[in-house]
Amino acid sequence: MIEAMLSHRFEGGDRELFIPLADLARRSGRIAAARALVETGLAEFPERVSGWVLAGRIEMQAGNVDRARHYYRQVLEELDPGNLPALRSLTLGAIEAGKFDEAKLYLERWCREDPDDPEAEDMLAEMNASPQTEGEDRPLPGAKLVGALGLSSAYGDGDGSEGGGKTDA
Repeated sequence: MIEAMLSHRFEGGDRELFIPLADLARRSGRIAAARALVETGLAEFPERVSGWVLAGRIEMQAGNVDRARHYYRQVLEELDPGNLPALRSLTLGAIEAGKFDEAKLYLERWCREDPDDPEAEDMLAEMNASPQTEGEDRPLPGAKLVGALGLSSAYGDGDGSEGGGKTDA
């Protein structure tokens, strides 16, 4: 019902509704439709930070990790250097990929941007308490927090909501 109403308004000229429409499509597993909406919307509204973050989420859900990381980095480098969803996604993605140094850099930025976030502070304290080298064959510090916080899918969502796996990429 909500999607139908938004679609009607979107088709009637309210083009800035591309973000909620694309997110609804993504959450229902219609990745191709979500991607098309975001690409079209960002061509018209390139300043919409949430559109670029959503593009990263869509690509992550589709399994295109490198493309998702590109979008998240673009948000930080060109639009909003303190964007928490992009920082969280890049931090958690680096943890999941075993890139300790990169994860720590993003996590330090995350903590500077949101100093009252106890999970980020705990994760950073855990990383600092058990230094590790890249590629070491043991779980990275912070990895248990990723699962405990329900954040493994947050690499794509950043909001703890379910994003599911890829579907019609």
